[in-house]
Amino acid sequence: MTFQVAPKSGGDAASSFTIAGQTFTIEQVAASILGMVPVGSLGQVNAQGGWSFELDAVNLGNIAATARVNFADPSGNPLLMPPIFPQSPATGGAELAATLDRTINPNARLVINSTGSAAAPPLLGSGQLLSNGNVSGLGVLSFPAFNWNAVVPLETRKATTYSLPFDNAGVLTTGVALSNITAGTVRVKVTILSDAGSQIGTDTLTFTPQAFQQFLLPTNDPQTKAARGTI
Repeated sequence: MTFQVAPKSGGDAASSFTIAGQTFTIEQVAASILGMVPVGSLGQVNAQGGWSFELDAVNLGNIAATARVNFADPSGNPLLMPPIFPQSPATGGAELAATLDRTINPNARLVINSTGSAAAPPLLGSGQLLSNGNVSGLGVLSFPAFNWNAVVPLETRKATTYSLPFDNAGVLTTGVALSNITAGTVRVKVTILSDAGSQIGTDTLTFTPQAFQQFLLPTNDPQTKAARGTI
């Protein structure tokens, strides 16, 4: 079974059809929404292969707002994630989407979960939340088999410099995830300092538009192995 949906210039649309007793629902996001601006971004999202990702968005305003979620793969292309909506009745089938639009009522909360099959290869990328209202949110990265859970706030800053303390001296290792949310190529200069404040290395990371990188710090910069400091 295949289908095509023609481009449209209007608002969001949804429809469904049934084949052999199975119902398929199609959502088509609007080409543009008045007042839609970036709210924040997530340097990493994961799903499948034992991973689970959840996005929580809250409308802090006194009027309804539209929230748009975009997912991108490490190369900056749209990443099809398998979202489910625990606040809505089950539709009986999985959805695949790289972009989602949802209306959030005043003071209401939207939950989008993306788990997928544990036997499938992991999906890895980055995410961005946009809205035409006063919307905020956070992400939750989970690996349930290890009872591992991390709450990650949306990155809303647009600074020219960021500082990240690292500690690779014990059994844990510092990981880094970065994403380019712009339409141009970006180069990031990295300066590595020891815990005494002296420079022990430099690096340069290059990101094509919408691209994403994640790595364990000692793998990318060996001088940080078994050391503490700041990058």
